[in-house]
Amino acid sequence: MPTASKSVQVTKIDSPDYDQLKPNEAHGRVRVAYFQFTTLATGGADGDSYALCEIPAGARILDIKSANEALGASVVAKIGITGTLDKYGSAKDLAAAGADTYAQTYAENYGVELTVLERLIMTLTGAAPAASKIVRGHVLYVLD
Repeated sequence: MPTASKSVQVTKIDSPDYDQLKPNEAHGRVRVAYFQFTTLATGGADGDSYALCEIPAGARILDIKSANEALGASVVAKIGITGTLDKYGSAKDLAAAGADTYAQTYAENYGVELTVLERLIMTLTGAAPAASKIVRGHVLYVLD
């Protein structure tokens, strides 16, 4: 059966002048940025944001995972950047202890090449989070 179409990357490989693939498209190194924060001792407020980590320009985010202690009824998380709080995912329930995955779909900007350095933030909404609870996680990205 013939191939229906080619990816952007295979098209580059097959081109007469062989457009070079970027390392973030083929054979790049996967990097990890780890984060951990503790909610405020007072519990904070609905809508509080926590800075997580920075991802360099030129990177492609492959996966974001978080694990949390129980933050209380109705607390949900969004991961994004200033101005686009849900760029990498929204409405993950953190009421009970558990783990969540972000940046897994087209709508959550999976694999988009960053044009500038981004500082990722997690915004907790729905209710004020419980006091002194730990959230940990990591971002996997490819760069070089």
